[in-house]
Amino acid sequence: QGKRHRQVSILAIATCAMLSGARSFKAIWDWTQTLPKSQLIKLGCYRGVSPSKSTIERTLHRQNADEFDRIINEWIRCILPIESQGIAVDGKTLRGSHIDNKNPIHLLSAVLHNNKVTIAQRNVDRKTNEITGFEPLLKDIPLEGMVVTADPMHCQVSHAEFLIKDKKADFIFSVKDNQPTLRQAIENIFTDNEGVLAERITKGHGRLDIHKIRVHAPKAWEIKETSFPYINQVFKLTRISSNLKGDKTQEETRYGVTSLNYEQAEADEVLDLMVGHWCIENSSHFIRDDTMGEDRSRIRIGGAPQVMATLRNTAISLIRMAGGANIAEGIRYFSWQKKSKVFRAIGIT
Repeated sequence: QGKRHRQVSILAIATCAMLSGARSFKAIWDWTQTLPKSQLIKLGCYRGVSPSKSTIERTLHRQNADEFDRIINEWIRCILPIESQGIAVDGKTLRGSHIDNKNPIHLLSAVLHNNKVTIAQRNVDRKTNEITGFEPLLKDIPLEGMVVTADPMHCQVSHAEFLIKDKKADFIFSVKDNQPTLRQAIENIFTDNEGVLAERITKGHGRLDIHKIRVHAPKAWEIKETSFPYINQVFKLTRISSNLKGDKTQEETRYGVTSLNYEQAEADEVLDLMVGHWCIENSSHFIRDDTMGEDRSRIRIGGAPQVMATLRNTAISLIRMAGGANIAEGIRYFSWQKKSKVFRAIGIT
C-alpha cells in the first residue's frame, strides 16, 4: 500500500493479537482493524495506519526465528526472577509445519518449574538433534544454584559436565536404555527396596495420580561400572494413574540420577522436582496445542512457524506473570477487556 512499517511495530502487534486469541496472520490483521488510530500510534504504526495482512505475513516469514526467540526470552528473563527453581528441558514438534518430504520443525525449550514460563527456545532441526542443542539452549542463562531436569535423551556425560563445571548448576536426569549400564546399576540397587520413600497423591483432569519415589545415595562400588560423573543420588519413581473411580489403572516406573546430595534434596524434594519437570508438557506444550491450536496450524514457510510458536510462548508467559492460572481464561480476559490492558502486558502505557 506504499507505506513503510517498522519491524518492531509489526512484532508488537502480533504479540498483542496473540495475547487476545489470534491464531493466524489473518486473525492478527483482523485484530488491528479493531484499534482506533490513537492505539495504532502507540504500537508504532506510522500516522496510525495499520499494516496490511500481506505485510504482517511477509515480516513474520522473513524473521530470523532463533534470533527472535533469543530476544524475546532475554526480555522475559529481565522482567521475571528465575533463581531458586527448577528448569525443565524438553522438545516439541510443530506437526503442521512440514512441507512435502521435509521434516516438521522441532523446537527445544526450557521452562521454569514454578512460574511455568518459557525462558529459552531454539530450533534443533530434528528430534535426534536435541542432544546437540542442549548446551546452546542454556548457555546464555544464568543457572548457578539451579536444577535442570531433563528426559533420558539428555542423560549424557557431556550435559552433566556442562551443567556442573560451566554453569555451576545441578541436574536431575531420567535414565533409560540409552545408558544401559547405568540403568542396570540403578535397578540392582533398588532390587531390595533400598532407599528413602516419599509419596504424593494428586487429582486433576478427571485423573488420580499416585507418585512413589525411593532415593538412595549410592556407594562408589554400586556405580563404578557406569563412569557417569557427579552422581550423588539415584532414584526409582513409580507413577500409578487411574480415573477417579479407581479403574483403568496404569503403572509406570522410571529410574534417574541427580547431582544433588541428600543435604540439598531429600526424597520429597527430588519428587517435587520430578513432578515439576512434567510442567513443560502439561503447562506449555499441551496448552499450545489444545488452547492455542499449534498442531492444527498450517503456517509452514520461512521462520514463521517458529515465530508463531514463540508468540504463543510469550502470550502464555505474560498471562502467567499477570497472575493467570488458566490460559484460556487469560486470553478471554485480554480479548474482552479494553485494549489498554493488552498494551500494559507488553509494557506500553
